Amino acid sequence: MHNRYFELSPQPSASPRRVGAASGVQRYTAFGEVRSRSGEMPTVYQYTGQLSQMEQVGLYHYGARWFDPAGACFTQADTLVPGVGNPLSWIGLGKETTTP
Repeated sequence: MHNRYFELSPQPSASPRRVGAASGVQRYTAFGEVRSRSGEMPTVYQYTGQLSQMEQVGLYHYGARWFDPAGACFTQADTLVPGVGNPLSWIGLGKETTTP
């Protein structure tokens, strides 16, 4: 039986071995694209500790939404944004965005 420990710091991510030596290291760009990789990364949780579906669909799953590191954006709008039909409400400045 092998114990595996994961450091979930966003940059770089490392997968230490039981004795403390890293078995794998991944470095990321600012928005989560893999910049460099060495060794084995035996987990699907990668950039910022999120579920990676990079090989399947090229996205990270953040629980409620999917993130596209190539486009540096979420693939869906935040459902908690009031007035989601008004693009100005997405920037989160408050009521002044809805009146001229």
